[in-house]
Amino acid sequence: MKFIFATDIHGNDRAFRHIFNFAEKMGVDAVVFGGDILPFPLSINTITADQRDFITYVLRPMIDDFKHRNSAEIFLMLGNDDASGCAEELELLQQDGLAKYIHMRIHDFGDFYIYGYSFLPLTPFGIKDWDKFDTHEQEPPVTYYPPFLTQEVGVRQVDLERDILSRGTIENDFAKIASETDPSKTVYVTHSPPCNTALDIVYSGEHVGSKAIRRFIEDAQPTLTLHGHIHESPVRSGKIFDRIGNTMSINPGASCRKQNVSVLDTEDIEGSLMKLT
Repeated sequence: MKFIFATDIHGNDRAFRHIFNFAEKMGVDAVVFGGDILPFPLSINTITADQRDFITYVLRPMIDDFKHRNSAEIFLMLGNDDASGCAEELELLQQDGLAKYIHMRIHDFGDFYIYGYSFLPLTPFGIKDWDKFDTHEQEPPVTYYPPFLTQEVGVRQVDLERDILSRGTIENDFAKIASETDPSKTVYVTHSPPCNTALDIVYSGEHVGSKAIRRFIEDAQPTLTLHGHIHESPVRSGKIFDRIGNTMSINPGASCRKQNVSVLDTEDIEGSLMKLT
């Protein structure tokens, strides 16, 4: 299964076009988008409507055009800067046969399966649609803006303990995911990278990835995991991949300003890995 993986595009339509052009030229079997695919609006009060419009009037026509010329499948999910209400629009793309929505769902992926997970550990940013406590022991970070959830219209400020802790933890989710999927035959796409790797380093040098996702990888040893969220990590670490035991984990970096695209083949992951810019 030869495929392209890109993440953190943040609504850059030019980047989407480059990625689809890469996919067409290379004749891949699939294109996988790992979250944070939508633009962040000038006004937070219109985020859901603006992002839905982007899917309807920009992303959907591009995908439709691509699919008319190519048989490659498209897999996508949302990230922490994408309003959760936009999942309905991605569901419509799937209903119309244009793409497959992968958050907490499993799909065929050549000789493998693919499974997506949009939630990530609590961030210092305002939007909390996709934030969860990593473990029950996680201390909330200092938040630069009041925490809020997006709504159909406007946003609602929230309390981390009351509104977010009640969601459960990433650790608990992956205990269930491990029992419901076959790690030896599944490619996991998690917006958050695993902690203490070359994939989760911010400019300060701090590792900010998920401890729970790392433990899952250590215990389950899937063949391949794909990640994003930390835009600068490949620049900071000098690497787009790391190994946790026998697992290859990849974060190509953000494609919102420069097209950082990974190309892989599940038949020879390490030998086939390329980065296109």
